Amino acid sequence: MTDVLRVPGTDGKKLISNSSRNTFTKCPRYFKMHALDGVRRVQDELPLSVGSLVHEMLLHFYKGDNVDSLIDQIVAWRDAEITKSRLIETPDYNEDEIGKRAEIACDVMSRYVDAYGDDVKHYSILAAEMPFVVPIPQWVGSADTRKMRVDPLFAYTGKFDLVVRDNRTNQVFVIDHKTTTLSDMQRFEQEIELGGAGQRVGYVYAARFFFENVTGIMYNVLRMKIPSSPKTVQCRKCKGDGCAACFDTGYSGLSKVVPDTTLRVFDKTIAELQQANPAVDLSLAAELREEISRKGERFLYRFSSATTQAEIERWADDMYDVSHAMLSAMRDERWYRNLAACSVNGRKCSLLNVCAHGWEGNTNYKIVKSDPWIPGEVIQSDDETTEE
Repeated sequence: MTDVLRVPGTDGKKLISNSSRNTFTKCPRYFKMHALDGVRRVQDELPLSVGSLVHEMLLHFYKGDNVDSLIDQIVAWRDAEITKSRLIETPDYNEDEIGKRAEIACDVMSRYVDAYGDDVKHYSILAAEMPFVVPIPQWVGSADTRKMRVDPLFAYTGKFDLVVRDNRTNQVFVIDHKTTTLSDMQRFEQEIELGGAGQRVGYVYAARFFFENVTGIMYNVLRMKIPSSPKTVQCRKCKGDGCAACFDTGYSGLSKVVPDTTLRVFDKTIAELQQANPAVDLSLAAELREEISRKGERFLYRFSSATTQAEIERWADDMYDVSHAMLSAMRDERWYRNLAACSVNGRKCSLLNVCAHGWEGNTNYKIVKSDPWIPGEVIQSDDETTEE
């Protein structure tokens, strides 16, 4: 195990992370198969492998690597993934898909360096890819006599992507890198803000054991997916010709697919140019639009979030309840299968084939024995890459 930031008194306790907490609450059967039985895919799911790749590149960026070095490392990842896929009898994704993801990673990192190149000048790294173990607190007593004690069985663990000090203000921030396929970043930020039981609160709580002046957590969000154009539904009244019922658009509504922000701005600009000067030469507009559509915006988004004491107390209560429910399930061997989690938003559970049909014919899986109370995302072993 790598070096660990550990609070005294947490040795020997069972460790629970945000990931293991979320896995158990989503589906106890999945938690058993993954954490206790050690069932893993031979070939990581492609979104996971790409997210891990960008994660690793961001670490190298903050340590001072330039964009050329980062791209060389991405190319090496692509070649290694292609070699791995050739050794698997039934790979989950092919060489073309690996190449496309490598291109996306190169594009994202180039844009990231352009946008946030000054970060390496302004921030001092206090910790990078550093696991931690801190006590899970419990607050007991009335409001007037409220005291804190620590959970006797469990401790909270995770891994800081980065902890940095802003040299301009002396404030310390936990930095966490997120990749998402969402187009609506405001909605993504709201989801993070409302997730008081998870990483946003827990990581700031943990960082304050080891660093002074921890202000909050900063999220670097990278959107990985090229969005599609909005699907439309023809107006039933006018059959697409345009009428008062559809405000002369010909459409009765739009789907929930959010169009690319860059394309919307581009189209609006072109429309304004044409309105201002109908004779303007826009011969290159179609070609430029196609290029923007092909690359997608893949924009970068950054926001910070502070943490209140009330949020920490609610988070601690949640972690206590889940960890002890997890222990009870292990003692009683009661691991129910949450059928609602077998497929979410059209994406099947990664262990569904083995869970539903057993091992026969499932050559894409392997067994990796591990300690269930040392979560995989905290361990860096010689034979298994870190899980994100």
